[in-house]
Amino acid sequence: MSAALVRNPAHVVVTTRDAVLFAAPDAPLRTIRTEAPEAWSAWLQRLCAPTPAAGLADASDAPPELDAAMVERLVAEGHLLRADAAALERRLCETMERSPAFSFAPRARACEGLLVGCCGSVVAGLVPQTLLSLRYAGFQGRLDAILTASARRFLAPDLLEAYGIRTFTDAFERRDEIRVPHVDLPRGADAIVVLPATANAMARIAQGACSDLLSLCVAAASAPTLLIPAMNQTMWEDPAIRRNAARLRADGRAIVEPTFIFGAADFARGAPRMYGGHGTLWSGPRGVMAAVEAVLARLRPARSPA
Repeated sequence: MSAALVRNPAHVVVTTRDAVLFAAPDAPLRTIRTEAPEAWSAWLQRLCAPTPAAGLADASDAPPELDAAMVERLVAEGHLLRADAAALERRLCETMERSPAFSFAPRARACEGLLVGCCGSVVAGLVPQTLLSLRYAGFQGRLDAILTASARRFLAPDLLEAYGIRTFTDAFERRDEIRVPHVDLPRGADAIVVLPATANAMARIAQGACSDLLSLCVAAASAPTLLIPAMNQTMWEDPAIRRNAARLRADGRAIVEPTFIFGAADFARGAPRMYGGHGTLWSGPRGVMAAVEAVLARLRPARSPA
């Protein structure tokens, strides 16, 4: 049988203005400099399903930096899986079976402060496991969360507060030492993570709307922002949403490239696998941690000397 390639769904891929970052929970970061992050995004989408390997690096729509040697490196490092199509389908199913909900093993502290914004996708209901893992594993010193108005339809602030995660829902909320939330919250964060990032949230941030606490905090932050989109494939491919994604990368934001998921709208009817799931789902909280570490290594501003 002819060989095929597929993205390893247990690994995370982040695109930025000038680089593609391949991150795995327990492997060195692979950084590829690029002038065409949108081309990489499209190529990575193609590789979410088993794709014939022959001629893949030479295809007309391949990213300009891609060659056969680079494909071999990505295979050797486990970012791409190579086998016949049937074997790759089995590997994808095995990955889904092993998907971890929690990761409580202690980790070296990656940053002092992390601010997570949760938006109104049904995937928001899966976020508490990630937040509890970040908190318990000691990945950061301080963990704060923002829930948008629509996120609160899927997730209650009281749940996160009960586990000691300070949770904000309003731009005018004052508590503890937080007097002006959109100034004080990003000032104390080394990175902002938007998980899940809906199309609406991406548009607000891309346009600098400053219309809610989350978009205000991103606009007021000097720390890097990592967006982890979750939406169906038709939405992700919409020209307006792709323009917003391109604008976000050009503005210095980082985007985790989506992978496959099961659509909520079709779940009761057999849930066919679709593209568009947030790209850390199958690696669980460790995938989020790997993505944040990659972005901190690439985009965190240098600290001024004392």
